[in-house]
Amino acid sequence: MSTDRDVTRIVRSWLKEDAHEDADRVLNLVLDQLDTTPQRRVVWPVRRILSMSSNVRFGLVAAAIVVAIVVGIGLFNRPSVGGPAASPTPTVAPTVSPTPSIPMKLSTGVRYRTSNFSVPFSFAVPANGWTMDSDTPSGADVSAQGNSFYGLTVMTGISVYKDPCHWDLGYVADLGSLASVDGIVAALGSLPGFTASQPVAVTVAGHAGFAFDLAPPSDASGCTTPGKVRLLDSGDPNNHDEFFVAVALHYQIIDVGGTPVVLEQYSFDGAARLADVQKVVDGITFE
Repeated sequence: MSTDRDVTRIVRSWLKEDAHEDADRVLNLVLDQLDTTPQRRVVWPVRRILSMSSNVRFGLVAAAIVVAIVVGIGLFNRPSVGGPAASPTPTVAPTVSPTPSIPMKLSTGVRYRTSNFSVPFSFAVPANGWTMDSDTPSGADVSAQGNSFYGLTVMTGISVYKDPCHWDLGYVADLGSLASVDGIVAALGSLPGFTASQPVAVTVAGHAGFAFDLAPPSDASGCTTPGKVRLLDSGDPNNHDEFFVAVALHYQIIDVGGTPVVLEQYSFDGAARLADVQKVVDGITFE
């Protein structure tokens, strides 16, 4: 058909014009071209039996225009973009480590930190086989097992019993004195039935205080709890600081930012084991 190129040219011309141009104008222009352009005779192949009438030709041209208009509208309505859209960055949920359960096995080469104790500190253990047995606001305890147990309990806000053998008699009368390092040293050093060594000045993790040994009575069979004594109470119902009398005890009482902190070293494996406990104390860092 001789009008194909003209129709294509007209449609392309329309697509280049502004989007507000009336589509009817283009259609009228095409129809004018059909009326004024002489038609060239086309020899159809032998297999083509039916000839194309003018109505059919007009219908095909109109259909082509409609398709072009639809495509043009789609092109004009496409949003202008400067490039491919950036892929959204996936958000990775932070991984939260769970709070270790107590008791917790400890290993060498790792520093551990108390998470609940009121005066937080970090520490390391000198050998595998140590365990963190408690971590509460008033006390934290780490221990190891040899023939029996030995370890370290760190406490604040303590109360001292009047008589460790008869702990049911209550605490010392002047609890206010336990708000200082000197008051705690004096209270523990005067417990009935116990023998305290002369306190010596010490420094633990840069914090000054005093240290001394405390030897329990040889016989506790007549005590409130037969064979056991209670020295002090940290306020933790699960830790009454209760010992069999066959225990070696060493205390270091220090001041950490105005808070008296008790470091109680104990051993049921003999006094020699206190040297291993001291290695834990030597590595403590208060935060």
